[in-house]
Amino acid sequence: MSILTDIISKKSKNLIVAQQQPEFPLKYDIVYGPYKPITSIVESYKRDFINLLLTSPGEWPMSPDVGVGLKHYLFEFPGSEKLQSLGPKIQEQLKRHLPQVELVDLSFDYKSEDLDNNKTAVVLAYLILGSINFTSLLSPDVKNIVQVTDLQMTKLQDIDILNRRQSLISDLTIV
Repeated sequence: MSILTDIISKKSKNLIVAQQQPEFPLKYDIVYGPYKPITSIVESYKRDFINLLLTSPGEWPMSPDVGVGLKHYLFEFPGSEKLQSLGPKIQEQLKRHLPQVELVDLSFDYKSEDLDNNKTAVVLAYLILGSINFTSLLSPDVKNIVQVTDLQMTKLQDIDILNRRQSLISDLTIV
């Protein structure tokens, strides 16, 4: 018998699911203890992808090549060379560090009031584990902190990559 078996009632044991990583901001959870976990593998990969985008290269001393550094791209002129290099940079980082996520489409959203301040929003369409589509908007807020907004999530039944990509792009234009 473990201590966990002695402490937790049989009813509570049914509530416990495998933990993938902590949910941020950290919150105390009655079932899990010191923090509330992410228990879905898809949500865990999604959080890893967002962290990869927001991490600047060199931020992790023992792995200086990890990260896209998205905050350095959000204040670029529309159509600049640096913005055009963002897609290949994300693809390279995903291939190297997070192969479970596939970037399907990347576009930029320029609002007229943000053009004067050289601000842009990045719209990403991506697949997790080859079948779950997410579309997220990453944009700077009033304090110039990157905000992540989920636009949609769908499960794809289609196996054909070209049809899948085309359906994601058409869904993206609707949003």
